[in-house]
Amino acid sequence: MNKIDQKMNRIKIETRLSHSLLKGSHDFIQSAIKFVNEDDKTSWKFAVLHLVSAIELLLKSRLAEEHWSLVFLNPDKATVNNLWSGDFVSVDIDTSQKRLKNISNVELSNKDKYLIKKLREIRNKIIHFHIDINRNSIKGITAQSLNTYIEFYNNNIATNWEEYSVFGHELSHKLNEFKEFVETRMESLSTSLNSLNRPKTNHFCECPECLQDAIIFTKEAKLQCLFCGHIQDIVEVAEFYAEDDTVINCPSCNIKSCILKSIKSGQKNLECIICGYFKGSPQKWIDIDGSDLPHLRTFDK
Repeated sequence: MNKIDQKMNRIKIETRLSHSLLKGSHDFIQSAIKFVNEDDKTSWKFAVLHLVSAIELLLKSRLAEEHWSLVFLNPDKATVNNLWSGDFVSVDIDTSQKRLKNISNVELSNKDKYLIKKLREIRNKIIHFHIDINRNSIKGITAQSLNTYIEFYNNNIATNWEEYSVFGHELSHKLNEFKEFVETRMESLSTSLNSLNRPKTNHFCECPECLQDAIIFTKEAKLQCLFCGHIQDIVEVAEFYAEDDTVINCPSCNIKSCILKSIKSGQKNLECIICGYFKGSPQKWIDIDGSDLPHLRTFDK
């Protein structure tokens, strides 16, 4: 076998192995979320067990992209036969993190490393000592560890494999009822939300899919929710709000997002649903308690 054939064969092995590990991780993370949503004493134990397994396989999958031998605890003894037979000791989570840093230049934050360590400690207590865990005390670390999984997935898996590009967002959507996760996820997104371009009107204070205040305006003239990944075309949204489907370029921001509306007494008004420019009378917004909201939203910068 010449060098080119050897390289192609290695790539095939790595792709097959990486996908196999990733699909196993998918199974465990979805099972963990199922147990989280059941929210009873027994289900939280399985949520922790399956979440640790999901993270372990996720890290191995990313390692396998570099070289299939890296999933062996001792790569020097790695053989293809042992790989496919499963007759080998695989790399542990700690070593996976070190190899990802040294070989792939992929490093988890100190906080993420701490979370994984604490989650494994709880997992070990559940397995070896059969302890009863307090679900209220475990919710916080589980919520943050789920966010660690999704962040790693979005940044290191979804960007490499198009077929897996939305999986992380789908997980966020399934966890929308997990209050502690939502708080953790929104906090982790705060820096991105404050630095990216966001619609300034109250039309977009909630994503229509997940109801979170996490919508940004992309360079491709799309509206995207960073929480759940939902994407909308700005012109289609503007046509929905427009009185007669008429949408024009905004004189202020030059985005095709300016609509015609009748406010009162047949008066015609122009309004940009992105930047808030208006001609005539501005749109009035009422808070849930009945108080008036400002015409434009403000964001921390």
